[in-house]
Amino acid sequence: MKGKKALLLLALLGFAQLTIFVRCEENDATEEEEEDGEEEDGEDEEEDTDTDAKEENGVLILTDSNFDTFVADKDTVLVEFYAPWCGHCKQFVPEYEKIAQTLKENDPPIPVAKVDATAETALGSRFEVHGYPTFKILKKGQPVDYDGDRSEKAIVAKVKEVAQPDWAPPPEVTMVLTNDNFDEVVNEADIILVEFYAPWCGHCKQLAPKYEKAAKELSKRTQPIPLAKVDATVESEVAKRFEVSGYPTLKIFRKGKAFEYNGPREEHGIVDYMIEQAGPPTKHIQAVKQIQEFVKDGDDVIIVGVFADDQDAALELYRNTCNNLREDYKFHHTFSNEISKYLKASAGQVVMMQPEKFHSKFESKSYILTITESTTEAEVKEFIEKHTLPLVGHRKQSNDAKRYTKRPMVVIYYGVDFSYDYRVGKLKAVVKSQPVPKSNKGPVKVVVGKTFEEIVLDKKKDVLIEFYAPWCGHCKQLEPEYNELGKKYKHEKNLVIAKMDSTANDIPNDNYKVEGFPTIYFAPSNNKQNPVKFEGGTRDVESLSKFLKEHATLLSERISKTKKVKMFLLGYALELTIHVHRLYKFETDEFLTFDPDDHKEDWPVVSLITEDDRHYNVPVQKQDTARL
Repeated sequence: MKGKKALLLLALLGFAQLTIFVRCEENDATEEEEEDGEEEDGEDEEEDTDTDAKEENGVLILTDSNFDTFVADKDTVLVEFYAPWCGHCKQFVPEYEKIAQTLKENDPPIPVAKVDATAETALGSRFEVHGYPTFKILKKGQPVDYDGDRSEKAIVAKVKEVAQPDWAPPPEVTMVLTNDNFDEVVNEADIILVEFYAPWCGHCKQLAPKYEKAAKELSKRTQPIPLAKVDATVESEVAKRFEVSGYPTLKIFRKGKAFEYNGPREEHGIVDYMIEQAGPPTKHIQAVKQIQEFVKDGDDVIIVGVFADDQDAALELYRNTCNNLREDYKFHHTFSNEISKYLKASAGQVVMMQPEKFHSKFESKSYILTITESTTEAEVKEFIEKHTLPLVGHRKQSNDAKRYTKRPMVVIYYGVDFSYDYRVGKLKAVVKSQPVPKSNKGPVKVVVGKTFEEIVLDKKKDVLIEFYAPWCGHCKQLEPEYNELGKKYKHEKNLVIAKMDSTANDIPNDNYKVEGFPTIYFAPSNNKQNPVKFEGGTRDVESLSKFLKEHATLLSERISKTKKVKMFLLGYALELTIHVHRLYKFETDEFLTFDPDDHKEDWPVVSLITEDDRHYNVPVQKQDTARL
């Protein structure tokens, strides 16, 4: 009997195992089928993502993978290139969604899209996006820059204008020069900037939109300054004549005469440089007193051309030389007989002198070159360069690279014992610094190299400092937010919101490392050598305020909470009602506080006055001296 039971039990167990095994195989098969189905679904989803643009509140989202496919068959598309952390972009979201809705109702509808340029870097680079938000209107795939007002009305009007069937881009302001018209245009221009380019050159392509914008800006001046371009691969004759060997090559022409262009290669830099170049290369002086001041107080060589009048042929040669050297020297000219007598010179001569402090008995006080019909610009230039330096001159950082190039050279350092003075701590580091601002009362305090320690390392105050670069697009985007932050905390006497141009000033402390722009540090009052770097957050008022509150040691809001607890306990301990008049909260609901909140009516009242919730004063009634 027992044997039968055992066999029956084994049989049941075997059947159960078989059932489980079959079920497992069925489950495995089902799971494999489901996984295959999921993979197929996933592939379908990926295919959808690659070709279709998702929509968010009426605005289409474009990426590197779907951009070209989407715009290929569209006549007009409005695209915003944005950054997720950009405060201006965030503020513009509701307005942009209104624009999308308005253009969607247009006949025909005009699609409105956006591109996260920080994620879709290929698109950002392709459309030369350097700041946020940047708007482009694509007309049949070709970008049209939008530089107008950031309002629904203005943007919609411009997009509808571009969407018209007969719309064509406005002609370029930059003139196109060829072998046929080059001399005619250049010879008549008082000043003109010419770019020699090659269509295949990457640098030329990058320069093109900046160059055109500069041309537009300079064309608006009362005395316009023209900009032109030459395709050097086609107009090879002109390029060869002016020894163009690389691209882009920029040259300034004055009445047909070529001068080197040594300025920046971005819109505002080109504009500023050309405005300066359009000015006279030599300053007209009319009084002997001006010469005397140069000699007495000057710090550089004095160059004066003496001429009969402004029609003097020698003056033209002198001006051409000045234009070639205008970035290295300050030039002057005069038509005054009185000045010519003082200089012991006559018309058609160039006089060079050194300031009084460089005079010595071993050299002449002045040198004179007479310009004749045969004199060349090269000879005038050689004369100037030969007599630029006195026998013993003042070598500085500003003139070392260009003036003190000849070797051997004897250098004497006066009053400096490097080894001893350094060991005893007398030597101070040379800190590159902009001039100290005469007025520094704005919501954001300006820090320069000379004031870094005084302001940022002040142990009596918390300091938030932004290190920026003037050319940095992110810094420009941050500026309005940072100014608002400064205004928000302007009543905080123990907190300084500051900024520093890191390209023009040294940071005399290694703990404040700047590897990109903008870089923001918080320097707490109690630990200046370990500043806290702002990282990862959105650079706007809200995020920066949160950062401040987390790390501040002297913020009145934090102090006042601590003080309130102390006042509460003090009031109960002494059974007093404490009235605090907070002067820095004048005309607000927090000007007068009562502690404890649930004080009893019969408790005595004590009044205190504070300017910062740190120090308190007890007001004393002025006594009548007549009664004393």
